[in-house]
Amino acid sequence: MSVRILAPAKINLVLEVLGRRADGFHELASVVHTVGLCDELELEPADDVQVRLVGAEVAPEQDLIRRAALALRQALGLSLGARIACVKRIPVASGLGGGSSDAAATLRGLARLWNVEAEAAISRLAPQLGSDVPLFLCPGAALVQGHGDRITPLPAVQRGWAVLVPLAAGLARKTERLFAQLDPAQYSTGARAQALATALRQGSFPPDEALGNVFEPLARALYPGLAALQDGLRVRTGVRFHLSGAGPSLFALCTSEAEAAALACAARALAPSVCPVRLVGAAARVEVAEHGTILA
Repeated sequence: MSVRILAPAKINLVLEVLGRRADGFHELASVVHTVGLCDELELEPADDVQVRLVGAEVAPEQDLIRRAALALRQALGLSLGARIACVKRIPVASGLGGGSSDAAATLRGLARLWNVEAEAAISRLAPQLGSDVPLFLCPGAALVQGHGDRITPLPAVQRGWAVLVPLAAGLARKTERLFAQLDPAQYSTGARAQALATALRQGSFPPDEALGNVFEPLARALYPGLAALQDGLRVRTGVRFHLSGAGPSLFALCTSEAEAAALACAARALAPSVCPVRLVGAAARVEVAEHGTILA
């Protein structure tokens, strides 16, 4: 038996930093939504844990797939292994959460492959692997607070689309560098995230003025060419593209597939990697068959 599972990217509709905590971490308030740009993982039985990435290179110490597999095996007291192949479509270090999503998909996929009850272990391990990993255990929309450990599910945006400009950072310690440059004057109360969470609960489509990311001005200065690209996209399309996470990827929301396709077409001259994606509200359903797995 094998298991094939999708690991979706995410965008931060709002990202606020409320302050620095006594433990050195920062208190966050963010509204996050998963989207239909996905890595694809295939897991097969093996004697040990083997990981193969297609389309990207990740240093062994940053390989969240392997870390997730080894952690789950140890937590469950198992001697089973898995051969895990991951086709990377989400750029590494892009602000789209690809590594964290891969880790969450690995935990879910291994529980299915090994045919074990692992919900408690997965919930415990996810935040240890990374602050974004718990979010991807239940893809969709969520209000994320604390150090990323307090997650409140929200209604997914219905019939929503986004136009993504997926970009790899190419900078070491990018998130650490952005946090280090934050001035206390840039801290906020979390009111913007709470307001957008309320709007989603009421079924409203997120208006552009409700979106925002505290890191955006810092990212424009940190990433070479990002400010010129963001400004050029606005001039060419008349639409503001927002920063996701710690960047450098950008996105704009659309209310229909047709609108997203037209915007992507207009933006492609400046950003060849641009792609329209649906806002997704649930993980891909996985059906196990005798000779493999079918993505639903």
